[in-house]
Amino acid sequence: MKKILIVEDDEKSLYLARFILKKEGYEVIEARDGLEALDKVSKETPDLILMDMQLPKLDGYEATKAIRNLECARPPRLSARDGGQGLRNKIEEGPYSKSEIPGPDLADQDDVMVKEVWEASKSKGISKSTRDRAGRNLKSKIQNIPIIALTAYAMKGDREKTLEAGCTGYIEKPINPETIISEIQKVVGVDNADA
Repeated sequence: MKKILIVEDDEKSLYLARFILKKEGYEVIEARDGLEALDKVSKETPDLILMDMQLPKLDGYEATKAIRNLECARPPRLSARDGGQGLRNKIEEGPYSKSEIPGPDLADQDDVMVKEVWEASKSKGISKSTRDRAGRNLKSKIQNIPIIALTAYAMKGDREKTLEAGCTGYIEKPINPETIISEIQKVVGVDNADA
């Protein structure tokens, strides 16, 4: 079964998308803002993301760019000189809450997700080269997840703006069941069962 992440803060739109996708046999994961989407992407590795572009905390454009640049799997680097305080101040001024700021224990990690894969595979006796290859493959898979933009702002230039941010496709709201399924099938295929 194909796994689809819906990133939507409007409950009615989320309900409709969830209903349509589940009816078609897709597994649905949900996030209600851009930051939660980054977390879900790194933990769940969906086959497709339906991304609302107007989201709280981190909008869909920035979340898409972060996924394409793999920032969903990397904590921000903390400066050793000031214990990360300069970065913490920058983050606090941005769309993040204090609880979302990484602690200094993450300062030396290049990639949280790959570290988790590394540790899990190490405990199972898998070789270092195999672990490295698995980490690179996972990074590549995340960066290449198709992202379809969902937007209520159907203005001239919006499609180009979403594609520029890294989206694979574009759907205007309100969601039309036939259109959304057609677009999803173009991206992930008609058969939504596991290969």
